[in-house]
Amino acid sequence: MPMPVSKNPKIALMFLTPGSLPFEKLWEKLLQGHEGRYSIYIHASRERPVHSSSLFVGREIHSEKVVWGRISMVDAEKRLLANALEDVDNQFFVLLSDRFCF
Repeated sequence: MPMPVSKNPKIALMFLTPGSLPFEKLWEKLLQGHEGRYSIYIHASRERPVHSSSLFVGREIHSEKVVWGRISMVDAEKRLLANALEDVDNQFFVLLSDRFCF
C-alpha cells in the first residue's frame, strides 16, 4: 500500500530518554522558524520529564520502564514510531537518544 502524499511533509523527532531532555533550549533555537515542519514525541522511561522549553510540553508517550539492551527498549521505540505514524504529514523519522545506558 503506497504512503499517502502529504501537502505538508514533516520530520518526526522521536526522543528516547530516561527523564528530562538535555539541551531543550538548544533544540528550541534549532527548530525556531520551522514551525509546522516537525513533530516531537518523547518517551521518558524512568521519570516524568521537567521541561525548560514549552516546545516539549505535552509531547510525552508513556509505557513501562525501559532497560537498556532489553526488549523494553524496542517496545519504547515502537511506541514512539506508532504515535509518529498517526500523523500522515510525518514523512521522515529520526530516533534520538540522549544516553547509551538507561
